[in-house]
Order: sequence, then C-alpha cells, then structure tokens
Amino acid sequence: MFVNRDNELNYLNNEWKTGGAKMVVIYGRRRVGKTALINEFIKKKRAMYFFADKMTEREQLMRFQSTVFGYFGEKIEGMSFENWDGIFEYVCSKISRREKLIMAIDEFQYLVKANPAIPSIIQRIWDEKLKEKNVFLILCGSMMGMMYETALSYGSPLYGRRTGQILLKQMGFKDVGKFFPGKSRKELVEYYSVLGGVPQYINQFNRRLSLIKNIEYKILEENAFLYNEPRYILSEEITESMTYFSILKTISFGERKIGNIASRLGVKPNNLNKYILTLEEMGLLEREVPVTEKNPRKSKKGLYSIKDNYFRFWFRFVFPNQDKLEVGKSSYVAGLIKRSLNEYIGENFHEISKEMIMTDRTAGSLPFKIEKIGRWWNGSSEIDLVGFDEGFKNVIFFECKWTGKKTELNILKSLMEKSKNVYFEKNVGQKYFGIISKSGFSEGLIRESKKDKRILLCGIEK
Repeated sequence: MFVNRDNELNYLNNEWKTGGAKMVVIYGRRRVGKTALINEFIKKKRAMYFFADKMTEREQLMRFQSTVFGYFGEKIEGMSFENWDGIFEYVCSKISRREKLIMAIDEFQYLVKANPAIPSIIQRIWDEKLKEKNVFLILCGSMMGMMYETALSYGSPLYGRRTGQILLKQMGFKDVGKFFPGKSRKELVEYYSVLGGVPQYINQFNRRLSLIKNIEYKILEENAFLYNEPRYILSEEITESMTYFSILKTISFGERKIGNIASRLGVKPNNLNKYILTLEEMGLLEREVPVTEKNPRKSKKGLYSIKDNYFRFWFRFVFPNQDKLEVGKSSYVAGLIKRSLNEYIGENFHEISKEMIMTDRTAGSLPFKIEKIGRWWNGSSEIDLVGFDEGFKNVIFFECKWTGKKTELNILKSLMEKSKNVYFEKNVGQKYFGIISKSGFSEGLIRESKKDKRILLCGIEK
C-alpha cells in the first residue's frame, strides 16, 4: 500500500519533467518507505532499478551487470566487466542525449561498503559523461551517517554534483487512518503511540484484531517481525550496542536529563556525548528545550526523549521483559502492557496533540495562526503545549488529557495558574487556554468555556 508521500513524489516528478541530468539522494532510516517511493516514482517510466545488499564486491558487480544487460536487452553470455568503471562506461555508451532514463541504486551504502571508491567512480563518470545525458540518477540509502558521509557531506566526492535530496521521515498521525479505515480517532491515537509512522511497522498489524492482541501476536511473539526490530536497526549502524541500549532504556523510563542518564549508567555526562549524537543522527533521539527559549542550542534546560514511537514502546515494554518472552510468556507480558498502556499513551499524547493542532481539523477552530508550539517547563511546573504567533501578539496554553474520565474545571484553573510562570521576551497581547481531552469535559468546564471566549475545548473525535 502506497500512502501519502505526495510532496516527495511531486518533487521527483517535477524534476523529471524539467529534463537534463539530475542526481537526487534519498535517505532516511530503515522501513520508512524509501523503496516504495522510488517504485511509485518509476512506474510507467524508463527506469533501471538496482537493489544492493551485503554481498562481496564481485557478487554486487555481477548482479549490477545483469540488471544493466537486462534493461538494454543485451545477452549476458560472453559479456563481462572487471570493474565498476567499465560497467558505468557501458551504460553511458548506451544512453543517447535525447533518451530519458532513470537509474536508481537502492541501499547505496552497501556498494560503498564493498568498495569505498564507488563515490569517486560515480563522480568521475558524472563529470565526464553523465551530466551531459538526460539521466535521472537516484542514490538511496538507509544508514544515515554513512549516506551523509559518502553522498552529502562537503568531504564526499559527490559533493556539488547532487541536484536535490530527500530526507524521508516517518509519516505523521494524520496518515495513520489511511492504514486503518474504520478506526475511531481514539483508536488511531493508540495505534500511532505504539507503532509511530513507519509504514512497514503499521502494515504488520491485523486490522481485525484489537490493539492488545496485535501487540501480543505481532510484537511479543518471538518469531514476529517487530520482536527484535530495534535490535536489528541499531546493529546496522553501531558496534557498541550495549551502551546505546542502556541509554534508550533509561530515557524510556523517564530519565531525560543528561546528568541523570549518566548517573544511572555510572558514567560521566561527557562520555555519553558521542552516543547521544549518533542516536540523534539516526532520528531515534531528540533534545527538547522549553518552547520559549531564545537560544535553544545554548539552553541548559535540554531534556532528551526517544523520538521514534515504536522504539519508545519497545524499550519501555519489550526489552525489559525479554526474559519472560523468551520462554513463551507473551500473554502474560501483554497483560502487563494492557494495565500500563493508557499511562504510556498519556505521557506522549502532547506530541500527537501538537500535530492535530497544527495540521488537523483542530487548527480551523483556533483563534489565531500559531507560528511555533511546543512543551514548556521550569523547575516546579510544566505545560503540555504553548503556542504563539510572531511577536507574541497571541499566546495559547494547552493541557492534553488522556484519561478515562471527563476533564474537570480544576484542570483549567491549574493551567491558568501555571501560565503565569511562563516568561516571554516581549509583552504578550491576548492569552488563550485550550484543553484537549480523550473523554470529554465536565458540565462545569463546558459552562466556563461558554462564558469565557479565551477557553477552547477540543475533543479527540472532533
């Protein structure tokens, strides 16, 4: 199933229509849908697609030759090239200046692993011949650090040759419903909190089963695709996996300050920097500061959180219970998860609420256009979301409640009180207060919202 990716697909098609030589780098973490995007783009176009893998250089070269010969309709018998220069030279000789051709190399990093000179070879062929052809070269890869080093960084031989790049990210909450037609918005919040926006993860779930049964059968079973997925992803990019696992597990259980994380692991904070940086580059970890901070990078209030929903879920519930899962106690662990799931979703509900506020139907009912939104906290209190426009002419404070009870008036009063502690660099014009609630609102809160136009109540199903 190919869902969304309209912006990326439109970009590729527009580049294709303009003609001329193009080199586009597509990169992003595994399972996010890069191959599906390429396949959708090359439909009904003249395209040569090659998928690299973990083979020796000689095996990769032979497979690439077969792809090339098959595309041009050549017989393989009696034809062979000893090196990459030869096969790329052959491709150039077969392309006329008027012919439009897409050449896509997927999992490009494996070619580079087999032969680190590949970027230099492509750079020479591009400079000498391909840039004069009507060719659309796609270099696609999953290992974020390696793709940046070999295809995007200033030190790469390909630097200055690419004509565009796409960092393919996970899908947002608004796209999950396309995978689960008929599910309520509450159910979609639950599914997204567990799986995130990785299409291949979403497609593992059976739409006819409940969320808990899907977790039991599709995540907790030892042979399930998702059972060891985070372990596999990390092993592809890193070698010292034990430290990375310890960091992610510690953060998943609520330790978000770098000093506290280091203390739990028994190391100095400076010793964690390289690990934290790698996890950030992989898109698995993010540093968050209060939304009102003027210089986020210099702020000492930074907190770390796991950015990927499935990794967050896995390190919270699967990784600590693998001793039980290894002996077949998946039903037992599913029971543990069921009792804690609402609390887990509630801890992360503000992120989904933020997306709904900015991109969903909720945005149409806001009293002003929000330019920036995020969490806020100080030493004694925190607010789920604070949004404001340019110059702080308007500010809105949100409380996001994921509970089985209707939200009471005292939650609003507490939010109003906490808002007095938020410091802004300029005088604020108008202040508003919003409550986003899973289970609706008490009569007292509804009456208050009707009296005071500064109060906005947002139900999940609206």
